[in-house]
Amino acid sequence: LFQEANVLYWAKSLLKMMYDFIDDAICHATDLPTPDWIADMPRLHFVEARLTLVYATTSKGTSATSTGLVTGAYLLEEKIDGKFTKFIHNVQYSSCLKPDNDGFRIAEFLVFTQHVQYIKTDSLAYISDYQGTSGSLPSMVTNSVSGGVDIFSEGNVEIGVERFEQEHVCNRYCSWPGFGLKPFKRADISEHAV
Repeated sequence: LFQEANVLYWAKSLLKMMYDFIDDAICHATDLPTPDWIADMPRLHFVEARLTLVYATTSKGTSATSTGLVTGAYLLEEKIDGKFTKFIHNVQYSSCLKPDNDGFRIAEFLVFTQHVQYIKTDSLAYISDYQGTSGSLPSMVTNSVSGGVDIFSEGNVEIGVERFEQEHVCNRYCSWPGFGLKPFKRADISEHAV
């Protein structure tokens, strides 16, 4: 549970870094027209969660805690409502959803977030396995490898980071000049209208 809480902490940091990048880029792109789909980008968040530890008491019937004696641990997460959707599968570089699916706009945006995270971490990390609702993302895997060593946790998929530039397919978000992102592969459907 400690590891899962740590991964959530880092995933939230990567998501915040990505939104800071977006906001700064839009603010400085005053000479470019801002398409509606840029102005109406999804604002997502990971669920709030807390690691809760249970301590044993020093003697039966008292409320004093014994230092260092943890008898239980729980990861408490906020309850989310809405339809649960798998947007991007682990080590997948594109949406799990088709363009006519209600959640495709969010999935397309999440593919873009991976591009930003990969670039902003100097090719070390990005969030994958995005799933959740239209506003909350309760589950994810943070892929991160540096010199063959997992940065955040076990379970990272090293091949995902290694093959990102060859497999990621840029979409309209990635290609908007205001973001100035290094282009990778480009999909034929990347310019579809929403």
